[in-house]
Amino acid sequence: FILRYGATFNNQFENLLYRLSAIDAFNDDLVKGIRAFTEQIDGDNGERIKLIDLDGKEATFILDKQEFKLSKGENLNRIHQAISDLFVSEMNKSVLVLSNGIELKKGDTINPYSYSDTVRDKMMRQAIREHFILEKQLLTRNGGRIKPLTLFFIDDIAGYRDEKNQLSGSLKTVFEQMVKAELEHRLQTENDEFLRQYWQTALNDIAKTHGGYFSQDNSDKDDKIEQEVNEILHDKETLLSLANPRRFVFSKWTLREGWDNPNVFQIC
Repeated sequence: FILRYGATFNNQFENLLYRLSAIDAFNDDLVKGIRAFTEQIDGDNGERIKLIDLDGKEATFILDKQEFKLSKGENLNRIHQAISDLFVSEMNKSVLVLSNGIELKKGDTINPYSYSDTVRDKMMRQAIREHFILEKQLLTRNGGRIKPLTLFFIDDIAGYRDEKNQLSGSLKTVFEQMVKAELEHRLQTENDEFLRQYWQTALNDIAKTHGGYFSQDNSDKDDKIEQEVNEILHDKETLLSLANPRRFVFSKWTLREGWDNPNVFQIC
């Protein structure tokens, strides 16, 4: 007999003995379901920035009938003040690449409000809040404790990795302030002794609650970063240990091919 694993098989089988479909797996509690949360964008009045021309050296955008010409390295907040830290990374005569990895061709549009600090901060705050709700559920359940992880996909790598530039408004600084505030708030009313100790350990050193992996890390010789990367990519046992306070993982769009961790309960 033959065993086949996949998600896109046709229905041409002979003498089929057993089939476990995606729906069957979900109904049998073998896989997680998905609950989506969409952040409301304040101030979005339907404005869109459109790329109308590329000559390889300059990109021409239009917003409200006004044209803007940008070269490599220039920030799109020249076009709209709602945009934060989004600039032209590369371009040729057919494709423009933004600093967050998004590719634009002639005729493509973007929503400027989707790239504001306000939206980013709201999404992070919601994800942090939901994470600690999950921790309370999964670490106080009957039948064994489960450590949940939350995965953040970000485009502002410098705002997370650059230790020399951790300004008051940088992504990493804002994130750690949010984690600290949420932990302090929850510790005021939490009675479970294990959870109180687990959260207090995190509060004592917020920096240890998170880590990241980005492709540029492969050439970085920083011992702290090397430890983070090894733990996230290879050492699941350490990452999932309750003695390890790390529960937030940052990356840019994707981790290495084949990377997976069943304890990721939330993606932001």
